[in-house]
Amino acid sequence: MYSLRITCGSESLWLHGPSVSAPVRGARRQPIPRALEGGRCEEQIDWLLEGTPASIQLALQTVERLLGRARAGAAVGLRLMPTAADTEWESRLLDGRAELLGSGTPERGRGSQAVRLLLTRGDYWQGSLTALPLSNPNGANVTDGLPLFNHCDSDALHANYADASGALGSLPAPAQVELIHDRTGPEPLGDVWLGAGLAPLPGGMLEGEAGATNLTTQVLSDATCSGGACRRVSWNTTAELDALHWELASGWLGQAGGRCFRPLLRFASPPAYSDVRLFVQVRTAASVLFESPAAALQPGVRLQELPPVLLPPWLPVVDAPAALTLALMARRAGGGSTALDVDFLALMPLQGWRRYASLAGLPYGARLIDDPQTGRCVVLHPQDGELAGHAAHGPGLELQPGQPQRFSALFATGSPAGMDIAAQVRLKVSYRPRRRTV
Repeated sequence: MYSLRITCGSESLWLHGPSVSAPVRGARRQPIPRALEGGRCEEQIDWLLEGTPASIQLALQTVERLLGRARAGAAVGLRLMPTAADTEWESRLLDGRAELLGSGTPERGRGSQAVRLLLTRGDYWQGSLTALPLSNPNGANVTDGLPLFNHCDSDALHANYADASGALGSLPAPAQVELIHDRTGPEPLGDVWLGAGLAPLPGGMLEGEAGATNLTTQVLSDATCSGGACRRVSWNTTAELDALHWELASGWLGQAGGRCFRPLLRFASPPAYSDVRLFVQVRTAASVLFESPAAALQPGVRLQELPPVLLPPWLPVVDAPAALTLALMARRAGGGSTALDVDFLALMPLQGWRRYASLAGLPYGARLIDDPQTGRCVVLHPQDGELAGHAAHGPGLELQPGQPQRFSALFATGSPAGMDIAAQVRLKVSYRPRRRTV
């Protein structure tokens, strides 16, 4: 190895390499760490100190203090550079101890001390923060923020997704997400939904005007809608009914692959009802295969989420199944004349996901940063500094080395009643490549 050190914040204790200073002479690392439970391993490092007894004692106190901080949960890292031509790799230290070798303390009086460090660390190494190249019809291999539209229709530029295939490393790595609001304004961004899945994923959205229904219906031209139109469905009953349904083709279901999706429903005009409940049903001509739990429609909200659905609703998916019907089911408890103007139903992949719930919104010119290393989600504004604009929900996103992935986003704009399909946001994804060995 070229160099090895323990770090905590701005403090570094060099164990080996050209930056060591007395009394440190160097270290030898055992090449194969001992595996432990819970995603941990034990690293054995023999450390040689030569100098005055006082300087050796100070070095031992320093390493024990850093290991104590690691034990207490501080961000202490073991950093290794395999060769002079490599970059530095870091593994989080969790615990450890120092044992004196040879005859122990008496050797210190002769100006040297051999120490065995037994360090408990995470069982992976991670590199420096790296931007992931993202592509869609608005740019190729973009690393400083790829523009995403707030819908996806027949216009190729209207892409609410980003594709990636160049993640480095050999292990899955958590993604740092940045959403940069500097393309369209001045309205702030409200709630944001971000989903990810391994490609291929079925593209596009289920347009309201492309759906079918047995209710009273009308296709309305509307330039503010995806595809330039929406479908109005109307009824006057308290019974449960099929408001709108779409056929999912065999190829579409084959790409979905039995994975989980979050339905997001956009209305051309925000509904005014507080007693309508909606759920998703998947069926064949002969039987119902799946029904999601019902969700209460939120009055005055244009973009609404429904409970997740597995498509197709079974595992494993060996071959592409025959076409299935996905239906938006509805019931209004109080009855009366009811009309919904459905723009689209989007199915967001949930192999990794976040929902950024708006607290104060993402102002124009600001960026949201969701950092898995610190667990913080903050909004940074060029004039106002750090703001608490959003709260992050969900397990987060992981990057899979060597595998193509797709990230999809939709977001509210302005008030909850707003969801401008022409709005844009730039997406930047960064990560620290992970490897089991270096």
